[in-house]
Amino acid sequence: MPKVFAAGDKQFSSYWEDLFARDPFQHPLYSQRLDHGNRQQAPQYQDRSFLVVHDDEPIFGCSLTLHAGGDGRRHLGYFGLDAVTHVNRHSMLPAINNFRPDAIQALRDYTSDLLATLQPDSVSFLDPVSCGIMSPVSQVLLEQGAKPTIYQAQVLDMRCSSLALQHGLRPSFRSMVSWGLRNLDFSIEENMTQSCGEATAAQSDLAWNRIALLREYDSLLPLDNTFNVQARRGGNLVGSVLCARTDKVCYLIASSCLADTEPMSVLHSMLWQAIEHVKALGCEQFDLGLPVQDTSQEFELGFGGNSSTRLKFHLTA
Repeated sequence: MPKVFAAGDKQFSSYWEDLFARDPFQHPLYSQRLDHGNRQQAPQYQDRSFLVVHDDEPIFGCSLTLHAGGDGRRHLGYFGLDAVTHVNRHSMLPAINNFRPDAIQALRDYTSDLLATLQPDSVSFLDPVSCGIMSPVSQVLLEQGAKPTIYQAQVLDMRCSSLALQHGLRPSFRSMVSWGLRNLDFSIEENMTQSCGEATAAQSDLAWNRIALLREYDSLLPLDNTFNVQARRGGNLVGSVLCARTDKVCYLIASSCLADTEPMSVLHSMLWQAIEHVKALGCEQFDLGLPVQDTSQEFELGFGGNSSTRLKFHLTA
């Protein structure tokens, strides 16, 4: 019989760590929970994360916070990001190519009850469509009237040779990367010692994509697994890319370029530096994430790789 453990329950932390340990491809931004340090930096957030466990094995997890905005409206998400579900892919039942029906029902029931209890004014949820299966949380939101937006995220297979990755670039992208190698100086800071907020403040001349979100989840960034690629021209900082990684996967978090310095060439070059960096570290995937505000999906497609469907839901009362 599946059991649900909510944040604050005695065994929650150990099961949460177990869930992420079973799948090293989970997004590192969601691996950390709202601990004491986070609460001090973001006291307006209530941790409502939960897990579905069967036979002492975590099956599903959901990263979730509740907070009230300045207008008093209550929002379910995750530190200004979308809430998201996680799965233990090793718990799938091969005979039905799905998870345990009773665990799925437990997740649906708990989500429905939580929404009825909290009655949030809005919900933001990202379904990573793990293992090609729509999350039961998505099904609950659909039943309550949420409308999905479909995105295609590009994921690069870093097990390919460097030559194969280069060939995966569009010819125009290869030209821009070559321009960067000729005209820019790059540096990479691993295991960042300063917080994301301090890093963005130090680069205030750069218009960071998603900067509002970055400030929101500053306390969540796993600094020991975060790195920053910076590009300089003539000694002046002209661009920066922030990534988070585990031993297996790297995620693009944010990017920034000066508008008057060949911005696309700078961005493409920095991303290529990040790709080469994590390949050397042994990462197996590079996830370019969802399209950023000032680029189209064509940007992500230009780096090659495979498309992975993601669903975003927004529900308002």
